[in-house]
Amino acid sequence: MQKNNLQLIVNKSINLFKSKNKLKKIKDFYKARIVKKYQIRTLKQLLPEKLQAETKQNSIEFYKSKSLKVENLKISNSQSIMVYFYYYNFLFYLYNEIFMNDAYKFKSENKNPFIIDCGGNIGIATLYFKCLYPKSEILVFEPSSENFNLLKKNIDANSLNNITCIQKALHNKKTTMTLNGTGTVMGSFIINYDNIETEKIETDLLSNYITKEIDLLKIDIEGSECNVIEDLAINKKLKFIKQIILEYHHMPEILNKNNLSQILHLLKSNNFKCEIKDSAYFTHMTIIIIQAYNEN
Repeated sequence: MQKNNLQLIVNKSINLFKSKNKLKKIKDFYKARIVKKYQIRTLKQLLPEKLQAETKQNSIEFYKSKSLKVENLKISNSQSIMVYFYYYNFLFYLYNEIFMNDAYKFKSENKNPFIIDCGGNIGIATLYFKCLYPKSEILVFEPSSENFNLLKKNIDANSLNNITCIQKALHNKKTTMTLNGTGTVMGSFIINYDNIETEKIETDLLSNYITKEIDLLKIDIEGSECNVIEDLAINKKLKFIKQIILEYHHMPEILNKNNLSQILHLLKSNNFKCEIKDSAYFTHMTIIIIQAYNEN
């Protein structure tokens, strides 16, 4: 019986690759990847030598570094977006993840979708969403003062409208917490590095802001994602959300529990179908990007 099932799968695979349309899609996929690799090299050429110098620093030294002034860069292969940023590595990491790898790409039948961006950082994802859907309405949350200032600056520099920015962190309770690594790519309430800048941050419940249908909820909040999903589930707000793209931060050396199973259980219990979109590995954590679709 198992042998027959295996043969059936093999036959389906052969028929799939025999299809001209499928072959064309495969060729187009690899062609796109080659183009993206070329764009990465082009971006590196646009950046000054400071990018190479920063690359040689380890992550702790990078988080300490505050010596660079706010710079601007016109990225020609991204619809001439003007970007203000603090670090060249910082910009390159975000640009590579969001624009090159399409980490937050989603399809919507709505030409002016409503998007909530949790963890807006300096606004690269917000800029990406506006490239994807120019008429979209976006609500952005970013707790770090330094990142929030650049977020606003990047929105103004590109004359973007219909965007609301809120300087608060999202959690499952309203309180004041310490943000470690403020002004970096990975500021967190959980990870506590030595000798880096911290900031007292107000937290709020995302459920308080959901009053209508949401086309996409993007969550990248460095370890607090389970708290936000819990809040939405308890307050019955998940039913308003069509799609979720969530970055889960697995940190076994820092957290004693694995929240991934809890997140998936909450989403499944609320009629969401989940799939793994991408993953990345770092010294202290694994990042898993989950895309969830509301099946209601």
